[in-house]
Amino acid sequence: MADTIQHFDQLEDRLSEPTPEVVEAFHRMEGDLLVLGVAGKLGPSLARMAKRAIESGDRDYLNASGVLTHAKV
Repeated sequence: MADTIQHFDQLEDRLSEPTPEVVEAFHRMEGDLLVLGVAGKLGPSLARMAKRAIESGDRDYLNASGVLTHAKV
């Protein structure tokens, strides 16, 4: 079965995969993002999703706008 999750990394990849709507929302967002409770149950996946959504855009455009796209989660 191709859709069966075999390892934790596969689960995390699926949970943190941003939808097109999430990517669009993050690209419209102005200012900083602060995720409180990142060490909780959903926090790590949420923080990783945010990073993936932000980095999925045009890095040259973001960098020219003063947005730092190199982040560690």
